[in-house]
Amino acid sequence: MAEDAVVEAEAKEEPKLISDEPLLAIMGKRFPLDLMGGELTVHGVPVFVQEKPNTGEGTAHTVWDGGVVLAKYLEHKYTAGLVDKTVLELGSGTGIVGVVASILGARRVYLTDLPYALPTLQDTIERNALSCKGHVAAVPLDWTAPDDRFDDVDIIVASDVVWVQELILPLVGVLEHLTAHRPDPPLVILSHQTRSTASDELFFGALRRNFEVTTVPADEHHPEFRDADAIGIYELRRRRGGSGSGSAGAGASGAGGAAGSDLEEDAAGVCGACRRAWRLRACGSVGSGRDGAANAPAHLARRRS
Repeated sequence: MAEDAVVEAEAKEEPKLISDEPLLAIMGKRFPLDLMGGELTVHGVPVFVQEKPNTGEGTAHTVWDGGVVLAKYLEHKYTAGLVDKTVLELGSGTGIVGVVASILGARRVYLTDLPYALPTLQDTIERNALSCKGHVAAVPLDWTAPDDRFDDVDIIVASDVVWVQELILPLVGVLEHLTAHRPDPPLVILSHQTRSTASDELFFGALRRNFEVTTVPADEHHPEFRDADAIGIYELRRRRGGSGSGSAGAGASGAGGAAGSDLEEDAAGVCGACRRAWRLRACGSVGSGRDGAANAPAHLARRRS
């Protein structure tokens, strides 16, 4: 009983906002596939994606290793589990994971991202239309202003969508919103690549406030598409009786601490710096892509007493 109390206390501990540690550079792709040449397949069906790297328009036009690892994990472990399900992909980018979910039998898939990514998502949908089993739609979704359009979702997927700290609390907040007030909350399946231990502490600390976080063992990843030392896969299940929608930002609120409008939170618990970082993602202004952090803005917040 004492051990259970300690675990519960840790889960409720407020996440700390710390951002002094630089992000780790990710050196090249582990899985440099020719995605227009049919090198990525799902049960023998080729998946086609037109990448547009180094456009300066943001990070949504490239297929990152986390997307390949998660897509092949779904093929390896969730083929039956996706049949007739409704799937939402967060930060879809090229939409590779969501399209794979449709090829595996999902009856409806929402590919969500900022408006600048929608043409890329629509292109991926059209290139794979004959292979998709159900309806696939590209839909705008701002993590800092989630709404209630997605109350039919069974599974949420996201691949390598956090690479600067400013995006962490908006991501956790939208996950909390999408799983709140549901008798049978959606399962969340994430792939995540570590770029900073401080960011990981913030990310998983915030998640554990309202989710049971399970690390998928490396031997359950796809045997040919795994890089467990660098890319983890996690399954999240909403805690019963957890705090309500959009609570991730609560850990940054309170009296005292540094002043300034960047630290003032809106009703969803999202501070100005986080909101701008999410929007700047669309023009590539946050970080220097996913390979470094030369231009990543330092978050102004610190934990407040």
